Amino acid sequence: MTTYQSHADTNKLIRKALKEAFPDIVFSVRKSGGSTYIRWTDGPTQRAVDKIAKHFEGATFDGMTDYRGGSVHSMNGEEIHFGADFVFTSREITNAHRATCLAQIDALP
Repeated sequence: MTTYQSHADTNKLIRKALKEAFPDIVFSVRKSGGSTYIRWTDGPTQRAVDKIAKHFEGATFDGMTDYRGGSVHSMNGEEIHFGADFVFTSREITNAHRATCLAQIDALP
């Protein structure tokens, strides 16, 4: 039997997972239509956040055939369908953080 999570409950799970992985970063997790949008400033890379957040997508899409299908996951030994169809992430980098990164690169031998 598959358990269905609401979009709001799915977003709560996303917030919890991101907080556990990146406790010092503030994430904005918002619903828009059938998707969830996650934004944050500086901190982890988009790839690192995607690795966690994309697990909560409840749909798949094949552009070659223009097919959108459901996706079932396993959580705590149960089959679960998450309420957010797709999860999109967006990282903002401040000028101060950019300058710090460039200084570290310049300091490399």
